[in-house]
Amino acid sequence: HLYALKGVTCRDIDGDGLKDIVVLMSLSYLGEEEEPVVQADYSIYYQRTGGFYEDKEIKESIPCKEDDSMEEIVEKAREYWGWRA
Repeated sequence: HLYALKGVTCRDIDGDGLKDIVVLMSLSYLGEEEEPVVQADYSIYYQRTGGFYEDKEIKESIPCKEDDSMEEIVEKAREYWGWRA
């Protein structure tokens, strides 16, 4: 469940010249012992000619840390696609 929206930005992440959407958030869920857990997360939606498509694989390479900022997520994602900071 969405706990907090930390930020939304529209930037070209993958270098195709189209603006993509990056969403930084906190999600909440019940842990193993039914205790509430809040975890940082993000999503990237790439713009294509037919709309926006979520990248569900990038988080395997770039996990979100609790203290990551939007700029850090954008920088890491752009580096993932070969952009230099």
